[in-house]
Amino acid sequence: MTQHQLLAPLRSFGIEKSVVTEIAGRAHQTWKIESADGVFILKQYANTDLESLQQSIEFQKRLITQYIPIPLFNITSSGSPITKYEEKLYVLSRHVDHVPLSAPAIEISVLKQAATTLGSLHKLDRSIYQDLLKEIDFSKTTKAVTELIPQFSKKYSLLISTYPNQRHKLTHLRTIITTTESLRHQHHDLHFPPPWECIHGDYTPDNVLIERSSNTLFIIDWDNAKIAPRAFEIHKAIGAFCGRAPRNAYLVPIDWEKADVFLRAYHAVNPLTIQTVNEIVTSAAYGSSTYWLRFTLLQTLAEDFRMLDLLPENIEDCVFWKNNLDTYRRLLLSILSA
Repeated sequence: MTQHQLLAPLRSFGIEKSVVTEIAGRAHQTWKIESADGVFILKQYANTDLESLQQSIEFQKRLITQYIPIPLFNITSSGSPITKYEEKLYVLSRHVDHVPLSAPAIEISVLKQAATTLGSLHKLDRSIYQDLLKEIDFSKTTKAVTELIPQFSKKYSLLISTYPNQRHKLTHLRTIITTTESLRHQHHDLHFPPPWECIHGDYTPDNVLIERSSNTLFIIDWDNAKIAPRAFEIHKAIGAFCGRAPRNAYLVPIDWEKADVFLRAYHAVNPLTIQTVNEIVTSAAYGSSTYWLRFTLLQTLAEDFRMLDLLPENIEDCVFWKNNLDTYRRLLLSILSA
């Protein structure tokens, strides 16, 4: 999309002249907007219906009232945070000037900030979000992965012959699938007892911004927010923030000392229980054997190999969680006994 095509959506927010820079790597097309009125982020929603987007923004507004740090939305001349142009929806919000975060080079102070903020999010009263968020459905993911694995096995030979430069990663993927089969079978009928909490859905360094001027933490991109077990998000966050490389958060080996810091900071504001400990270990098993495979296999079967770039380099690292669940449980139990 050209800068000229963005003139109409920007004008609806009162911006006539600006410098527009596209931001790559986001699920929705996103631009940085520099104008006389300030610096903003414009996000385009091409495949989202208006009602869903309205609910997402209402949810974020409620979070702001609960002191969850989210960049403020701009309002159009008609008083709405959403504008529509050529069947696409647009939202403008304040830009946060920040230094990008990436594991393993995340400072301890930032780990603690990220953990305590996540703990606060998971403590919110259900009345704040229950009318706006849907519950996560693990059974759909399990069913999809069960159906996709045979499709991948059938197409594997064709993929490596057609894309020889992807042979190494495709072989990695097949080996991970084979090695984690017992975990998939063990957690096929996954069940997390209530209560479930509000989760961000993609709580990673990409979506946690530390503002340069104030050192304030902001959370962006709430499109995947759900009602789900907090344990599932805690585990993914540990992989994302405490991983030994910027790889797939469900697979990457973690720095145990940083994980300890993260968990203790979380526990200080939102105490873990023995049930949560068990659920975090279950999340590690299910996440590494099943959950991440759904989107990865869908993309790979469509001959889009970008998700394979996030696989750890060594096959031993790809099956880290299969071999370290007991160590993980001991770490978690040490938090409870401290």
